[in-house]
Amino acid sequence: MSIVAPAVIVVFVAVVVGLGHYLGERSTESVAERRARRRRMMMVSAIGLVAAVAALVVGLVVSPTPGRSPTPLSSAPKVVTVNVIEGSRIAEITLDPAVSGGTAVHVYITSAGGSFEEPSEIRVTAELPLQQVGPIELPVEVAGRGHVSGSDVDLPMPGLWTITVIATYGDADVTTFATEIEVR
Repeated sequence: MSIVAPAVIVVFVAVVVGLGHYLGERSTESVAERRARRRRMMMVSAIGLVAAVAALVVGLVVSPTPGRSPTPLSSAPKVVTVNVIEGSRIAEITLDPAVSGGTAVHVYITSAGGSFEEPSEIRVTAELPLQQVGPIELPVEVAGRGHVSGSDVDLPMPGLWTITVIATYGDADVTTFATEIEVR
């Protein structure tokens, strides 16, 4: 909050107090005149209080938090989650945030009924076909049943990336999930 709002409030309170003192000096008034004067003083005080509160609220609302600048919502990094269905299995692929450079990747593999699958191996690759980049093997580790994750995964440039998840179940059962995710 700037110094102007508190200064305005102090000046306004001083004016109201001075006006009250001035109006309170007359002692030769009748009872009706005193009541009318009190009503005027109460009205002036109430208006002053409302104005002071309004100035304080406006000062707090308008002034930005120190050390911060507003960030437009459209430029903020976004988390992207995509569900890919292959047969009776679902892969939930998340990039947090979906930006080039360092990002985190999470893959959950479940059955269509929602229970976690337990493949013997889950591999994740990324490819940027238009720029002829990849496929790049993304470093992921087992994080739980049917869940692999990698932190600080490097997607070197923005673009429409093809993320492929290969889940292996034993020797002959392999399910491949593929989707495109826009990386900024």
